[in-house]
Amino acid sequence: RIVEDERNRELAIKQLEASDAGRMEEWNRERVSSNLAMQVSLKDANRSERDRLQRTIRDRESQLKELSKSLEENAAKLASFDESFTHVKQATGVNSLTEMVHKSTNHEGNHLQLMQEKKDAEERLKAAKTSLSKDQKAL
Repeated sequence: RIVEDERNRELAIKQLEASDAGRMEEWNRERVSSNLAMQVSLKDANRSERDRLQRTIRDRESQLKELSKSLEENAAKLASFDESFTHVKQATGVNSLTEMVHKSTNHEGNHLQLMQEKKDAEERLKAAKTSLSKDQKAL
């Protein structure tokens, strides 16, 4: 079950990365196309227009770098989160987040029940010791 969960998690990560890569490729194609169109228009544009378009190109390249960096950071965070979640699942013996929440919410009630059972057992032990002491004195 854990292996299947791990495979499903890895598949989800790969699908997310593939989807992001597809969007980035599409954005890059649009950027290249836009750059080509800008280069053609630069021939006829005046100096201020050319400068404005070059700034636009630099801005978009900067945005692409930021998006790539953000994608890498988010993928790393997701992988770290999934690894931590797997550790917690293994340590607690649960297979899903729902089970983990249920186990945590029931912890207080289980603790109180165990404490009551301990108190009851101590009282029975004390009564048994008292009875044994009385029996020994009677002998």
